[in-house]
Amino acid sequence: MDCKKCWICGNIADSKEHGIKKSNFKTLFGTTGPYKGESELCLVRENKILPLQSADSKYLKFNVLCQNCNNAKTQPFDKAYEKFITYVATHQEEILHKRFIDFSDIYSENWEEGQRNLYKYLVKSFGSRLTRFNHPIPQDMIDLLDKTSFETGLRITFAVNEDKIAFDKIDKSIGGLGNGDIDVNQSYIDGTNNVLFYTYNEFYHWLYIYYWYNFQPDGNLGSIWIADNQFIYLGSFFSSLSDKQREEFRLKAK
Repeated sequence: MDCKKCWICGNIADSKEHGIKKSNFKTLFGTTGPYKGESELCLVRENKILPLQSADSKYLKFNVLCQNCNNAKTQPFDKAYEKFITYVATHQEEILHKRFIDFSDIYSENWEEGQRNLYKYLVKSFGSRLTRFNHPIPQDMIDLLDKTSFETGLRITFAVNEDKIAFDKIDKSIGGLGNGDIDVNQSYIDGTNNVLFYTYNEFYHWLYIYYWYNFQPDGNLGSIWIADNQFIYLGSFFSSLSDKQREEFRLKAK
């Protein structure tokens, strides 16, 4: 029996949380399934390719939260995130031209509450990821979920993967969702309980979300955001394509 505890409240984690949000699959790949043939979806984990028959695949779910925290307490956070991703998906050209996002365009006059709930969803996502790999959750991240005003060591930035934008010009069906590795201070890995820092990222197609806990963010990867601004300004980076590969994509996109 899985007796892992909910990282938010400490009760038994009896609710399965998606490691990659289910609504992201629907927004990026559509609502139909199973995914087969050219549109087959796969999960790459530990150098293994696992086919996904649907967004409800067992490979995407983990027991890290209790039912109350997952289905009641954090539902406003989930909804704020779904609105955000829907906006990103339907306003790609505008966002990439301006390189910033105005939360009032997503949440209207309730933008302050909306962006705060979005931040709390990202804390939920990050905390669940840490729990999945048995890392301790900083207490300030847990505490802020119940507050409208808070202090925390977690900074978040957003950046555009420019190579994925180039892919779009060749084949708009190319897309992806995923999580990066969790980097943690060596002293914690060596056995101390003192978490000095974490860094981590996750992505929706071309939009990457970076988490920096007690770590100075890379200024190239967007402006620092702590649920304290009407605007987020997007950074920019290129992935690991060689110059030759990038030039090939540029020529194909003409």
